[in-house]
Amino acid sequence: MTDYCGQLALPIDFSVEFEDPARMYQHCLPQVFRYMNSVTDTESEILALHNNSRPRTTDMWETVHIESATGAYDHEKDILQRVGFNTVITAEELGEVGKLGDFDTPLGYYDERGLEHFWKYVDNTINRVPKNRMYLGWMSTTTHTPFRIPSEWNGRKSYVWTNGEWDSVDNWMNAVRWTDDKVKEIILGFRERGLENETLFLMYFTLLEPELTKVTEIMDSHSQDNGQHLSKTLTTKPIAFL
Repeated sequence: MTDYCGQLALPIDFSVEFEDPARMYQHCLPQVFRYMNSVTDTESEILALHNNSRPRTTDMWETVHIESATGAYDHEKDILQRVGFNTVITAEELGEVGKLGDFDTPLGYYDERGLEHFWKYVDNTINRVPKNRMYLGWMSTTTHTPFRIPSEWNGRKSYVWTNGEWDSVDNWMNAVRWTDDKVKEIILGFRERGLENETLFLMYFTLLEPELTKVTEIMDSHSQDNGQHLSKTLTTKPIAFL
């Protein structure tokens, strides 16, 4: 809700924002694009076909959200549709179209599954003439417990001296590293397609995992100052415009 709508969760039980009589207290960006589409002058664009002056990119917005997590949990898909997305792709849709079978994790499929569809959508859109404008969201769940990472990933490191008690901390920090690598791949993917300078990237990170407490405990055991610094750094929720 914060990243797409700029609002905090409503003071009601769980995620029932999409149910009456609950109301979101401000519009979400996908809703704004929907309203913009309703007043777009598509007639002039179509008439421009007669003299071959129709622009290669229309003023219409396609709003798509893609994630590999299940859309059934906690009304996830229902809420995203209420936020205003025209298309919401979750683990259920990915499994159906890709015949993927059982989920990889308790949350759904590995994030890689969603990214595969992400790039298929991007390539399909940019190859259309004329093409619509994209508002495309991708949500990673790798940094959500249980921090499952595909076994073929070779970037894993040991960040703490694990003896069983701190394994979840090490898993979480590697999940953060994996996600960081994927963000880099996304930006490079847009660059390779010649879209980087035409794209506004917004990244939002929310940290609610109990592993943060364990990480700061480790740091505090070595240095009070380091622990405070790490806590301040990891609990910040940055929005980056690239």
